[in-house]
Amino acid sequence: MGVKGLKLKTSCMHSYLRLKRWLIFFVLITFGLFTSCIEEIIEPEEDVEEELTVHSYTLNKTGNIGLPYANPMGIASDDENLWIIFGAHNAEEHQLVYYNPNTHEELKSFVYHDLIEELGTGVYGLTWDEEYVWISVSGNTNKLVKVSPDSGEILQTWTSPTTLGPSDLAWDRDLIWIGSGTGPIYTINPASGGSEHKWTHLPNEDRDQGIAIRDDEVWVSSLFQDNDVHIYNRLTGAHLGYIPDGVVRGGRFCFYQGKLTVLDASGVKFYEIIE
Repeated sequence: MGVKGLKLKTSCMHSYLRLKRWLIFFVLITFGLFTSCIEEIIEPEEDVEEELTVHSYTLNKTGNIGLPYANPMGIASDDENLWIIFGAHNAEEHQLVYYNPNTHEELKSFVYHDLIEELGTGVYGLTWDEEYVWISVSGNTNKLVKVSPDSGEILQTWTSPTTLGPSDLAWDRDLIWIGSGTGPIYTINPASGGSEHKWTHLPNEDRDQGIAIRDDEVWVSSLFQDNDVHIYNRLTGAHLGYIPDGVVRGGRFCFYQGKLTVLDASGVKFYEIIE
């Protein structure tokens, strides 16, 4: 091989080595950047507790009453009196009572033996749609039951979107709101039983317990976060704030004559809302 041929071969070899080094460098840089992008996407961020603004409402407890039967499970109001349903989880019998909280008089009382069809099921929420009483049944059987307020007769049964419970009910003069007990909140068309939309979760994926509507506000109590009450805009779903733990303790609730009315095992508590 001549000198010219050797120089050409050496030059080609040097070019090949330079190209190889640049290729390796390019691959390393590209892979490094790509890896960092993947890490940025899939690596979970640190849990940051949501910043919540304490609602401007102040609750002042004005009274409480005992109840005539054990195991109160759901409460609703027609703003004159209260509807309360009694009966433990898996109970064979439930009693729906129309009750005057001022005179402690039972104005109406209806007994049911067919609300629970399968064990692992409970009767939880009530609401009044200005014409009928609705009962929420959740667990291994999930349904909404429409009842005549005059005779107590079961008029209609719809399948419910709940899966577990406790599932409270509320009425906004158009749709029935149903808390699933697991976080999501649904609106139900009472005429068709169809679900209008799946609404929201409580902060930190907490489970809901009670639900009530006051004008354009939806009040939702949490099941595990010390019974915090979170308040949302009914129209937009915006979180307006919350009433912290220790203020309201109990399960399901409603509004009665402008007061937050909370049901628990010991009876009913009334809270004046100060703005």
